[in-house]
Amino acid sequence: MILGILVLFGFLIVLPLAVGMCFRGTENVNHSMIYVWICGQMILWAGFLTISIPFILKGRDLKEVIVAYGGFCALAALTSLGVCLKNKISLRPGFQKGKQEHVLLWLIVIALLVLQMVLAATLAYEEGDDAFYVAVSTLTKESGKMYQVLPYTGQTTGLDARHGLAPLPIWIAMLSRLSGIHAAIMNQIILPVLFIPVAYGIMYLIGNHLFEGDRKKLGIFLLVEEFVVLFGGQSLYTSENFLLVRTAQGKAVLACIIIPFLLYLLFALADRCKTGKSTRFLWLIVAATMMAGCLCSTQGALLDCILLGLGGALLAFQYRRYRLLVPTVICCVIPTGMAVLYLILG
Repeated sequence: MILGILVLFGFLIVLPLAVGMCFRGTENVNHSMIYVWICGQMILWAGFLTISIPFILKGRDLKEVIVAYGGFCALAALTSLGVCLKNKISLRPGFQKGKQEHVLLWLIVIALLVLQMVLAATLAYEEGDDAFYVAVSTLTKESGKMYQVLPYTGQTTGLDARHGLAPLPIWIAMLSRLSGIHAAIMNQIILPVLFIPVAYGIMYLIGNHLFEGDRKKLGIFLLVEEFVVLFGGQSLYTSENFLLVRTAQGKAVLACIIIPFLLYLLFALADRCKTGKSTRFLWLIVAATMMAGCLCSTQGALLDCILLGLGGALLAFQYRRYRLLVPTVICCVIPTGMAVLYLILG
């Protein structure tokens, strides 16, 4: 168990930080570690989507995906390290020291965050989709077959291309096999403890942008957000319910992590447009985030394209930088291709 936790810590914390560290000082901005971690994870998720889809469609084994993805992770980490050394980017965490103000407010924010993590990891709940997605991860981890076994009966079947184009359960199965921890534990305990802080980290980035670093307003913003999530279970289909109850499901990751982060990137692009700074590194993260949305759910291909298309068009016409339409279209190519492939195979 200890060895498995160390493996997960390496794959879920250290590796994304290593890959994302090269984006820390881009555009002369000393980005926070939460931004660096999310950027690294988006790159890794985009790589997993690109690698796993051909293997899934060809009916290959999970072991082959793990080997190919391991090579990609090593290459991405080494490339990031090379960029950091070339550009003399500090590898130290460098946490910003702020004034000791509004301590009580932030203690309440942290306490409610911990409470949500505990609730998500310890309480049992009835969620019908887990009968499919957790079973897919478990069967893939045990048999190595990806979307070729019926999760409800365990019988062999033809390729389930509809779900195979959103291989987040395969990513979870990979983590389960590498760590030796059961896929159900990964889905219900470990990933919620990781994804919930990430979701609030993105809210922190958005709030920090909206309130221009005002810590009191930012703390109140996060506090309101936490209360909305805690009491947002009036329906099975609210994003608040998805965050606490369906945390590791692809639709929940799309709604609570991918789309909010894409919104934050649009805010960052707007800032660059105001000041006339370069946006090339941001567009690389945008492209990776679009691909990560496709990894989570086939709905990501549509929703991400709508959000980025509208946002990119508004920025282009607002600031009269019509060249922004070119990377906007390019970033939508892969999700559009995934949607077309979904229609062909579905």
